[in-house]
Amino acid sequence: MLNGGCPKGWAGIDKVAWIDFRHKSPSPEARQAAETAVKEYGLDMSDFADFCPDQSQYD
Repeated sequence: MLNGGCPKGWAGIDKVAWIDFRHKSPSPEARQAAETAVKEYGLDMSDFADFCPDQSQYD
């Protein structure tokens, strides 16, 4: 699970989704997870990396 400075909603995105987004090639599963969070919490897809910059332990 994500932690740190992520806004409510992104905490539901799993580790694989985060790695995929950091590397700018999200899998269909990761994209679906993110899109679900966007719908549920009203977040913008571009906010993901901006609000969760300190996840380098997952690289």
